[in-house]
Amino acid sequence: MNPVKATSTILLSLSLASPATHAQIPWNIEIIKPEAIGGEPGFSPSFSPISSPNYFQLGRVTVEQADGPDSHRGVSLLKMLDYKTMKVTNLIVPMDKFPASHREVLAMKTVYNGDVLHYNGKVSTVKFDRRVNYKNTGEFACQYDHEKGQWSELVSLGNVDDLHFFYPMGVDREENYYYYAITHRVDYAARMGEPTRYDLARFDLKTRKVDTLFTLDMPKREHYLHLDHTMISPDGRWLVLSEYGDKAWRRSYPKDAKDAQPVAYIIDTQKKNHKTCRIPDVPYGHVITPDSKYMILGSYETGEVVKIELETGKPVAQIKSTTTIFNFFLAPSGNYFLVDYDEERCPRKVYDVRSASDLKLITSVMLNDLYSKPEMSRGLKSIMDGRLLISRTVDPKDSLQHATAVLVHRLPENIKPNEPGSSTAKRLELAETIANGKLYAGKNGIELNPPQYDMGKATSVTIASDKNVIVAGSRWTDDETSEEVITKLTRSGEKIWEAKLPTVKQAISSAGMHIPTPDGGCVVYFMYYHHPKSYGIGRLALINGNGKVIYDTQFSYQPNPNATYMTKGMELMQGGAVKIYGEIYPTPNGASLPWTGTVSPEGKLVKSEY
Repeated sequence: MNPVKATSTILLSLSLASPATHAQIPWNIEIIKPEAIGGEPGFSPSFSPISSPNYFQLGRVTVEQADGPDSHRGVSLLKMLDYKTMKVTNLIVPMDKFPASHREVLAMKTVYNGDVLHYNGKVSTVKFDRRVNYKNTGEFACQYDHEKGQWSELVSLGNVDDLHFFYPMGVDREENYYYYAITHRVDYAARMGEPTRYDLARFDLKTRKVDTLFTLDMPKREHYLHLDHTMISPDGRWLVLSEYGDKAWRRSYPKDAKDAQPVAYIIDTQKKNHKTCRIPDVPYGHVITPDSKYMILGSYETGEVVKIELETGKPVAQIKSTTTIFNFFLAPSGNYFLVDYDEERCPRKVYDVRSASDLKLITSVMLNDLYSKPEMSRGLKSIMDGRLLISRTVDPKDSLQHATAVLVHRLPENIKPNEPGSSTAKRLELAETIANGKLYAGKNGIELNPPQYDMGKATSVTIASDKNVIVAGSRWTDDETSEEVITKLTRSGEKIWEAKLPTVKQAISSAGMHIPTPDGGCVVYFMYYHHPKSYGIGRLALINGNGKVIYDTQFSYQPNPNATYMTKGMELMQGGAVKIYGEIYPTPNGASLPWTGTVSPEGKLVKSEY
C-alpha cells in the first residue's frame, strides 16, 4: 500500500520587504499553500518527532472513513513534506492490518499504541509498547512496507519497567540506523527517575537487527544530571549526548556543586567508545558542522558559545553572546549559523548571524523584518540538519484548525554584514541601543514597565535628545522597599549618571514610564505606594540632561477628593509644560471621569480639566 498522495505542492516566492522600512531579508523564502497540505478539519500543526533526513511531518489529522477492505476508521493522516520534491503526502500506517500474532506478543486485543520513528518514502518504522496490567514491560519495533502492504516481524528493542525506559535518539543521515538507549534510573524515593546509565543500541533499518554499542555509565554524583539533547553527525560517525545543568540545580545541591557541571558524551559509533568534554550550562543551542568535525553549543543561562572538535573533545573557539540562547540554525554551507533567543525574555529581538569558523558576529536580522506580516507565526524550526528552515502562518479566524501556510527558508551560502549607513543598519543600531538599555536594567536589578502597559510614547527605555539612552524603572532597596531610578547610558550601555527619587521605608515605587526632554533629560511618571495600605500616589518628576531632579510632584490621591492618575499617557508641550491624560475621582470612592492635567515647567498642576 502506498501513502495517499495529496495535491501537488506549488512553492511560491514570498516577498517580506516591509513597506515602512524597505528592509530585505538576506535569504529566500517560499510558501507552501494551505490547500497543498490539505483542507481536513482538526489539523494539528505540532512539529513531530518522526526522524528522517528526507521527510518532515508538518502535522497530523484524524479522519473518519467507512469500513471496507482498503479503508480505515479513525485513521491518522501524517502530513509528510518530501524535501526533494517539496510535495506533501498523507502517510497512513494501517494499524488494522497489524498481525494478530504481533498483538499477542504485545498483549494487545486491539492496536492502541504505536509511534512512527522513521519514514523513508517506502517503509515506516514503528515502535510499540508491551503493556501488562497497565505497565510497560517492553519496547518493540516493526516495519510496514507501503509498496508491498506488509508488516515485518516484531523485533525486541529491550525490556522496560518503572526504573528502565526507552530513550529515543534518532536516525543517521544515510538512514542506516535508528539510535536509542534503555535508561536505568535511581531506585530511591527522594530522587526516583534520575538516570544513572544508558544501554546504547541501534536498530538496523535495513536488516532489522539490533546492534548493541555499550553501556554509558554517568559520572558518580550525589544527584545525577539528565541528558537533554542528541546530535548525530552528517557522516554518521559521531553520536553526541548533552547533559543539562544550571545554577538553580547547583544552589539546590551545594555539596555537589562541582559535580553538577554538565558534560557532553562524544560517542564514536564506529569504534564503539566515547570521550567526555565540559559544556556550558543550559545548553539549548546545538549544531554539528557539515564536515562532521566540530560541534557548536550555546548556553541559555550565560550566553556562552563554544566550538568543540569532535575527534579530541577540545574547545577550539569560545565567545560570550547575549543570554537566553534558544537554538542554533546552521546554514547548509556550514559557513555561518543563526542564533535564536528567547523572544519573551531577551531584549534583543533579532537572529544573530555568527561565523561557524571563529564564532564572531557577522550581522543581525530583526525579527520584525522577518515576521513582517501579522499572520506569520514567529519562530523557526530546523529540519534536515538545517538544510531547510520552516515557519508557519496562523489564521486567528479559523476555529476548525485547518492547515495554514508553511514558509520554507533557504539560507544562502554566505550572509554579508549590512552596508554602513544603510537604512537597515541604522534601524538595527537603534534597536540594539534600546536593547542595551534593557540589558543594563536586567543586570542592575531595575524593573521595567512591561511594553504592553506603555502609554503612547511613554515607555521605560528611550533615546535621549543627545542620542544617549535613558532607562527608568523601579529597584528594590530591601525586601519591602523599592525606589524609582532614572539612568542615562551611552549607546553601548555604559552608565553616565543615575538619579534616584526619594522614598521611605516600606514604600513601593512602580516601574513607571517616561518621555525624553529637549535638554537630554526626561519626564517620568510612576505610582508611589507610600505605605502598605496606600491606594497609590501619582508622581511626576523632571530630570534634566545632567541627572538633576528639577521637580518631583505628587498628585492628589485616593481616598482624598480629586485624586488624579495618568492612564492614557503624557506629552511635552512647547515651553516645557507637560500635559497628562488620565482619570480623576472628584469624590472619595466615587466614579472616575476622563481627565487632562497640565503641569508647569516648575512642576505645578496649573490646569485640571474633566
